[in-house]
Amino acid sequence: MFNKFWKKPTITNSPDDPIQHLDISQRCLDFPSGVFESPSILVEFMSHCKRSQLVTITNPQGLHMRPAYVFAEAALKFESKIELIKNDLRIDGKSVLSILTLGASEGTEVMIEATGNDADTAIGLLQELLSSGFPMVSPPKSAAPHQTPISDESN
Repeated sequence: MFNKFWKKPTITNSPDDPIQHLDISQRCLDFPSGVFESPSILVEFMSHCKRSQLVTITNPQGLHMRPAYVFAEAALKFESKIELIKNDLRIDGKSVLSILTLGASEGTEVMIEATGNDADTAIGLLQELLSSGFPMVSPPKSAAPHQTPISDESN
């Protein structure tokens, strides 16, 4: 009875296969007709929902440790696969160390790419973080070393 719901989705080249007629470039939440005819079609459609956005790093210190951590923590809240792309380098946007390997300084353009059912929401939030310069992350304050006053106790 439930066997049809547990089959692995397959893609065929048949003109009768509704998955071939899906326009994946549509918004993730705008389902084309026929997508609810079969659970496997819906699963296939949602897993291929991909969004990307080109963003310029505006933080004066670039993507150093604190902004990389904030970005990765925000990305981890989404089910979608999150990647950052700079030139030929494509990295996992949910990994702080991977983000640091980008060496993204102020003015660097990076592409955020999200693939999954919450890709639209993920791109919106992560793009806002990068383009805003991470206002919640303050630059390090130059702290003067603690100096103990020297007292002249000569008796």
